[in-house]
Amino acid sequence: MNLKPQGFVFLVFLLWLATVIGAEEIHFVGVITADHVNLRAGPGQSYEVLQKLSKGTPLQVLERKDSWYGVRLAPDVSVYVHERFLRWHEAGAQVQGHRVHVRAGAGQAFTSMGFLGSAQQVKVRRRMGEWVEIEPPDFCRGWVNKAYVTFYEAMNQPSI
Repeated sequence: MNLKPQGFVFLVFLLWLATVIGAEEIHFVGVITADHVNLRAGPGQSYEVLQKLSKGTPLQVLERKDSWYGVRLAPDVSVYVHERFLRWHEAGAQVQGHRVHVRAGAGQAFTSMGFLGSAQQVKVRRRMGEWVEIEPPDFCRGWVNKAYVTFYEAMNQPSI
């Protein structure tokens, strides 16, 4: 198959859209029910493991897609941005560029967890070659199979 650049971009967009369509917004605090549960970069077993969760770990569940819960990432989960999209200053780093990928690992082959906008501040942990490990922005979600999460309590939904 020989795709022109525009066709390739459109195909990537369709794949991304298929991932997010069907996600139902929900809000509750859940608890992990087993040890060594995979927190993944997307709603499926083919996505990278971001972290192993222990039994009793609390999670803020924000959405559901099929048999997966999208959860708020804890500050200790690692996500990455390429250094060329950061401007360094005394307090940390600021994004330069529009729609800068936040990735599940230090490389372009890793899943995109979302996008940062121009001038957004990021909390830098460390540099890894051309990649920078940052604290996950609020929009990033990890995914856990719902079979390993039990309801603990309702969360207040943000008001609009």
